[in-house]
Amino acid sequence: MMRCLILGGTGFLGKNLIRGLLKENHEVVVYAKDFHKLHELNGIFKKIRVVCGDFFHETDFESILDGVTCVFFLVSATGPSNKDLKLDFMQNVMPSFALFDCCAKKNIRLFFFSSGGTVYGEPQYLPINESHPTNPICAYGMSKMVIEKILEYYHAMYGLDYRILRISNPYGSGQDPNRRQGVIAVFLAHVLTGKKIEIWGNGETVRDYLFVDDLIEACVKFLSYEGNERVFNIGSGKGISLNEILNAIHTLTQKEIHVIYKEKRMQDVKTNVLDISKIKREMNWHPLTDLYDGIQQMVRTWDAKQEQFDLQGDM
Repeated sequence: MMRCLILGGTGFLGKNLIRGLLKENHEVVVYAKDFHKLHELNGIFKKIRVVCGDFFHETDFESILDGVTCVFFLVSATGPSNKDLKLDFMQNVMPSFALFDCCAKKNIRLFFFSSGGTVYGEPQYLPINESHPTNPICAYGMSKMVIEKILEYYHAMYGLDYRILRISNPYGSGQDPNRRQGVIAVFLAHVLTGKKIEIWGNGETVRDYLFVDDLIEACVKFLSYEGNERVFNIGSGKGISLNEILNAIHTLTQKEIHVIYKEKRMQDVKTNVLDISKIKREMNWHPLTDLYDGIQQMVRTWDAKQEQFDLQGDM
């Protein structure tokens, strides 16, 4: 049993990671700015410890990390659509130094949730393995890449034990369509509420989509990993276009879909599919849920309250 601290535990991935860690009898500490966002965890809320604070201004990681075995670093103040590089560095990169200092001092293993899509930029070959050059073309990917390099430095200079998890595009039940980072959740919510969908480009943009349960299984398995590899792609290994997602949603819901295609954005690469050979080999892990099964689970668990959302944004 380990005591795991989750930074960013109130989000979609964080809440699912809490459930996954508790299922394996690990202790969970959640660092959050607003613990009220954990209300839907209901019965398991009493099984976790919540520390309230603002990561971007935190000065006391020393006490927060007392007794902690590992840290899952999920927190991020911006998203892939952000174009302000200075803002990304100020809010995501700079606050991380205090955390890394303390983790290195206390010999705590750190798992950094990077971005398998944005750190690579335009692919030179497909699928993209971990040795592919990192040439991000957006501010979000640039800040993720810089944090990866800082972790390498801390390992070399101070012995920080870390793993970088380059995650594709996670989706699943409970994902908030208003966050604008989960294209499947956004599309499904718009279809189920009869709203129009706006897509940047012609809908042929291809990405790698991973069901959240498969991702959490991989994250939990990493707690027992003692190998030498430090950077891992985590995805489905399959490329799916936006139009294919819409077709799948239509097949599963039998609802009419209204799409508006807009001009392509500069920061969007055409295709991004991750090579997951390394994690299969090193961790004996592979994704179990295909796209249709994953979306079907989301349809089954659709909450009528989501119809009240003021759905915004485009993909």
